[in-house]
Amino acid sequence: MEDEVIVKLADGCTLRSGSNTHMAGDYVRLCDKYGEEIAYWDSSEWREEPVEVMGAIIRAASGIRISS
Repeated sequence: MEDEVIVKLADGCTLRSGSNTHMAGDYVRLCDKYGEEIAYWDSSEWREEPVEVMGAIIRAASGIRISS
């Protein structure tokens, strides 16, 4: 996607979020080192399940892959 905030992770993956608003965070995508999406979280998901979604994002950022 265009115009994303991209955070590079130690394992070569990236966390990405839209930057077309004042603050990024409408969604978060985990992408592999080639930019292919591995996981996606919409803001409505973490509004409904904040602990589970933030935990999944933190685990993903640390390199732990949890299958759905």
